[in-house]
Amino acid sequence: MSRRAEQSSAPGRRDSLRRAHSVRLIPGYAPGARVEFAVHNQSEVEYVWNPCLRTLERLGTAGWVAVDEGGERVCTLEGWLLRPDQRTDATTGFAASLPPGHYRLRYGFWRAVGESTVADYQVSNSFRVMP
Repeated sequence: MSRRAEQSSAPGRRDSLRRAHSVRLIPGYAPGARVEFAVHNQSEVEYVWNPCLRTLERLGTAGWVAVDEGGERVCTLEGWLLRPDQRTDATTGFAASLPPGHYRLRYGFWRAVGESTVADYQVSNSFRVMP
C-alpha cells in the first residue's frame, strides 16, 4: 500500500536559533522517498549542523515522541556551516515502513560559547503521512 504526506500548517518552535525551518515535501512523496527541506538562520550567530543527524518525532497521546527508524540511516560526521542570515537546502529520507500519523523533524545546531560548544535544538513544521 502506498502512502503520501501532506504538509501541515503547525508552526515550529523557536529557540535561541531564530530561523525558519520548513519541510518542503516533494510532490508524490511516499515513505522511503527523499524529502527536501530548507533552513534559514535568522540569528546573528554562526552554527554548525548536519542534515543527516536528526530525530524523527511522531505526535501521540503523550505529545511528540522520537520514532525508532530501525537503524536504516547511515550519516557522515561532516559539519555544515550556517552563517547569520544564510539559507540552505538539504534532503533527508524516511523509512518505507513509516506508519500514518503526524510527524516533525528535530535538529541540533551547534555554536561556540567561549571554549564550549552548545547545541540549540529546533523542530520543523509538522507534516502528515496518510495511508
